[in-house]
Amino acid sequence: MRIKETEILEWALEKFKELTHLNVNLLTTEERAVDGRIDAIIDIEGKTYNVEIKIALNTTLVNLLINQYEEMENRLILITKYVNPNMADLLKKNNIQFIDTAGNAFINQKQLHIYIIGQKILNELADKKQNKIFRPTGLKVVFTLLINPGLEKTTYREIAKKADVALGTVNWVMRDLKMRNYLIDIGDTGRNLIHKKELLDRWVTTYPDNFRKQMLLGKYRAPSKDWWEHIDFDGKGVFMGGELAAAQLTKYLKPQDHIIYIEGKYLNEFIQRHRLRPDPNGNIEILKKFWKKELKWDYDHMVPPILIYADLLNTGDPRNRETAKIIYDKEIHRYI
Repeated sequence: MRIKETEILEWALEKFKELTHLNVNLLTTEERAVDGRIDAIIDIEGKTYNVEIKIALNTTLVNLLINQYEEMENRLILITKYVNPNMADLLKKNNIQFIDTAGNAFINQKQLHIYIIGQKILNELADKKQNKIFRPTGLKVVFTLLINPGLEKTTYREIAKKADVALGTVNWVMRDLKMRNYLIDIGDTGRNLIHKKELLDRWVTTYPDNFRKQMLLGKYRAPSKDWWEHIDFDGKGVFMGGELAAAQLTKYLKPQDHIIYIEGKYLNEFIQRHRLRPDPNGNIEILKKFWKKELKWDYDHMVPPILIYADLLNTGDPRNRETAKIIYDKEIHRYI
């Protein structure tokens, strides 16, 4: 585990023991000891629990965890830096056990029920330099690799061309991917991305704060609810995302919030054609398209499925979370 995760684990367990007076022991910190999501194994009063460590929580990550934890037995505990009261309530409602470094906790077992909220962090863990691969240009390269299976085997120049970044950017991203055990070089076979589900999860949870905000061109409102049904997508550099795309892919929801990704040069014409008016509280988000056409995707008028998945999880809406899982199973799983 990265050193910061180790610090969070040790701090959280110490605070938990201090507040509960329970017998708690750290058994192992072998990375991926049982499963790609397992970071450690702990013992609480003679019962063992698998631990997943997340440095920080946001809406996207919590929705992702809810989808994943539904498939696992109730012996997994999330350990993180801090869980605020609203987030604690959401985790509890979805039966996700957790412990944070402030002492907030939720454990739900037959003979052990604990719910502590409202504890505040008195001492912040030292923040280390953010991983380069999860900065904006790094996220752009990782996204390009994820939507183009096998691209990591090609030249750095080809990767840079597809990601539309400088060659030097690809150099340090590939170096960081190797260092963090997401990329291996196996001689004649070439380079291979590994632990791709974990890498996808990291991308999905860091994209909203670290990259998406930079791509937002504006929020708008349309004169009619069905305005999007009249969009001409053919060769116009305009792509459906979020609920609009998900509704067409799954037939599982009716889109309330509309996300459009667009090539910048078409923005003004698009706004005028559909009589959109700027509104900071509008239900239409327009974002700048930042990728080039990927290899395997049958819907030219939609953004890549990973992006639909990320934007759905970012909303915090339970129905969108369920839809995101459908899209993962249907369109993403086979590549990951």
